[in-house]
Amino acid sequence: MKQFLKGIDALKNLKDNDTVAVVEACSHVPTCDDIGRVKIPRWISEKMKLQLNYRFFAGKEFPELQELSNCKLMIHCGGCVLNRTAFMRRMKLAKRLNIPVVNYGMLISQLHGVLDRVLEPIFKRQG
Repeated sequence: MKQFLKGIDALKNLKDNDTVAVVEACSHVPTCDDIGRVKIPRWISEKMKLQLNYRFFAGKEFPELQELSNCKLMIHCGGCVLNRTAFMRRMKLAKRLNIPVVNYGMLISQLHGVLDRVLEPIFKRQG
């Protein structure tokens, strides 16, 4: 979760024309209103008034390092088709490449103004 919160901070620092990687673990056929390819970019554009360059990656194979080299942020799905080891390998690679990463859920919560409320019970429990 700490790594994803750093991704939220990086989101706030994006500028027009920055490149963002949208990474999905599954290889589903995108629909006309796909969450990663359509909705999230639209919400970022509407709510943050940014025009970003998106690179989309799907499937269990992770993008090549050079494909991620100029990305200012990685937006990753929940990874439900990956096991924990495979998902954590992706998070470690993003960290090693110094690319902030955020998952769909935290990003969407931030864009819709509810992230603090969503995280409040977690931080209260940690005391």
